[in-house]
Amino acid sequence: MSSSISSTEALSTTVTAYAWTGAANASPSVKRVNDVETRRNDIVDPRFTNVNAWYRNPNATNDYTGPGSVKVTATAAIASGLLITYTASAMAPGQVGTYKAASYAITNTGTVPHTIYGNIRAYGSNASTDGPNSPDVVIAPGQTVTFTLPAVLPTAANELGYRALIRTRGMAAGESLIVSQAQGETVAGPDAQPGPYFDGTTAGSTVVSYATSRPLYVLGYESQRASAHVFHDVIGRANPDVTLRPAGLRTGTLSYLFASEAEAAECERMHSGTAVLTLDDPELPTIAMPYVADGAISRQLDPQSRALWLVGVAYREVRP
Repeated sequence: MSSSISSTEALSTTVTAYAWTGAANASPSVKRVNDVETRRNDIVDPRFTNVNAWYRNPNATNDYTGPGSVKVTATAAIASGLLITYTASAMAPGQVGTYKAASYAITNTGTVPHTIYGNIRAYGSNASTDGPNSPDVVIAPGQTVTFTLPAVLPTAANELGYRALIRTRGMAAGESLIVSQAQGETVAGPDAQPGPYFDGTTAGSTVVSYATSRPLYVLGYESQRASAHVFHDVIGRANPDVTLRPAGLRTGTLSYLFASEAEAAECERMHSGTAVLTLDDPELPTIAMPYVADGAISRQLDPQSRALWLVGVAYREVRP
């Protein structure tokens, strides 16, 4: 099955947009698909460049590679312990909060394998309490892994919020990791799974889907081109004068074979509309063309198999 018939008719349009719910970098942000909220980031300033929220090991430097990414390089040997931490959710004293597991993409840009782990920390006015550690994850040089912190929440006296901690089992001077925030949501939104980083400044997108039909085979193809030369008879001369003009575009008939009734009906519907269709067949490259129906459109059940379907169409080639 290599043939395809594509249409300029738009079947659906998906508009994805991102927005702050209030002030930029000071309020939650949402992702909307066709005006329906699908994800929410309740970290009011999730940027790695937010120095008030992120803290790194003193023996490391930060090189921000984008709103959701940071490169952490060890300036001196780091023993097993904290690599980088983020204030994931700040709360007023006594406020009850929830925190969903934060997910990160971590790339080893160094020369040796690195082992990482992490946990969620509840911090209060006087003390902090750490939740359970994640299993160790080994990242080979050049490898990128998805790393998710446990969603088990500790509690702290006079609790003020949660912090996400990414830890290392040890890092030599000069070694580095790129940490990209996938998502840290403080409420369970419609999308219960972590996804790519976003905030209110993330660029949206518009994706248009077009109708496409894929027959089993192009069973029949016939084309004609009408000559457009103009002949002028001259009295007393056997040969006429000729005005040479290029021939017209192709006209003829096409026949397609389909494996199911539904596919044949969809092909018939496409030819019955107002869109320009494009035929493509890598095995028969000379028949490729944009065209429209120009006459009868037929759909027929194959009488022998009573399973396969035939669609026939009289066509006229066009230039889009």
